[in-house]
Amino acid sequence: MSKCNTSVVIISYAWPSTNNGSGFAVMALLRECVQVFDEVQLIGLTDSEPMDMDRLYPDAEWAHIRAKRLPIPIRFLLSLGSALPAVCHQFNSKKTIGQVLNVINCALNRNHEVAVILEDLPIAIAFLDPIRKRFPKIRIAIRSENVLSKIFDPLTRQGNPLLRLAWTIELSKMCQAEIAVCRQADRVWAISTNDRQEYLARLGIRCDGVFGVSLDSYRFVNIPSGDSQTVVFVGGVDLRKRLGIVNFIKDAWPVVRSEVPDARFVLAGKGSEKLNDPVNGIHGLGYIADDREVWAKGQIALNPQELGSGIKLKSIIAMLSAKALVSTETGVEGIEGENGTHFLAAHDARSLAPLVIQLMKNPSQAKQMGQIAREWAQEAYSEDRLRQSTLPLLEDFVGISVTELSGGR
Repeated sequence: MSKCNTSVVIISYAWPSTNNGSGFAVMALLRECVQVFDEVQLIGLTDSEPMDMDRLYPDAEWAHIRAKRLPIPIRFLLSLGSALPAVCHQFNSKKTIGQVLNVINCALNRNHEVAVILEDLPIAIAFLDPIRKRFPKIRIAIRSENVLSKIFDPLTRQGNPLLRLAWTIELSKMCQAEIAVCRQADRVWAISTNDRQEYLARLGIRCDGVFGVSLDSYRFVNIPSGDSQTVVFVGGVDLRKRLGIVNFIKDAWPVVRSEVPDARFVLAGKGSEKLNDPVNGIHGLGYIADDREVWAKGQIALNPQELGSGIKLKSIIAMLSAKALVSTETGVEGIEGENGTHFLAAHDARSLAPLVIQLMKNPSQAKQMGQIAREWAQEAYSEDRLRQSTLPLLEDFVGISVTELSGGR
């Protein structure tokens, strides 16, 4: 397929990878962009070094601009007296903004046609205005991984009054910034149909399309079924995920253990080691480089997430691994499968115990559900299917029909 005579600069706070949600999302975006654009450059705003970028993505250039993830209290302090939400302050330095603008300027010196894609809302809020002021003619798209203001909305109703007030103020900043930046962009793409509807209902923003994700299903082909009485969870225990995990361990896991005394709960991901409690069958492994090692341990996968938006990629990976997925409704948000067929879902983490017990006592049902889920996810999140839906979005963004340039496909 011929490519359009346009360079694109992608700005992201994550490198493409196979072990975290943002990494999967960036990887899918990068794969599609190298099919369309004459030159692709990825700016990674992160404190970690890229892994095998030159080998895995030879058609893309990359630039590493260090942006250290700040602790939540420091972000809140920086947000005081500022219209900028706390989630953006790690990027909001003159040095960082200047480095990003220099990379874009270098791209312009090589190719007079340059477009910019801002990966997710915190990046867009921090960088769209400086880019627009410096390069007013450049086309800018936002590819949102979630509805930012929705993620933290429940926190305005939890905790002590002072904490609720702090989150209420922060949420107001998020909403205002989210609306403003989406209205300034030339194109806004949601990551799921559910998010697209949420943008319209919550913020009055009409997204220009859905730029979803694709996953390498072959990476998960030979994962063993695992123990029928072991539940696995893969993911960092951050602010968004910790609430659901804690609620599950506190309220649901004792119920599971009373019915299935040998039941084990294996968690892997940054921060999971803090939840380690072998006496009660809970094994927090901490960070694991290869998530397939964890998926292989149990027949049942768990996603108890209660805060969030976007597509829950680890839930899709659990299905690709042929696991019987038990999840909250939030944990399967953005996934177009069917409850009862491709996964079992309940309203919150506290309500997951009966579903886990059901599958532990019926391992054949768990195995069958996992197999059905895998077959469905292989098709729903294939690269071919994503390309069919995203090529028109990229063509519209650059104003050129790539399919016409190539004489059709």
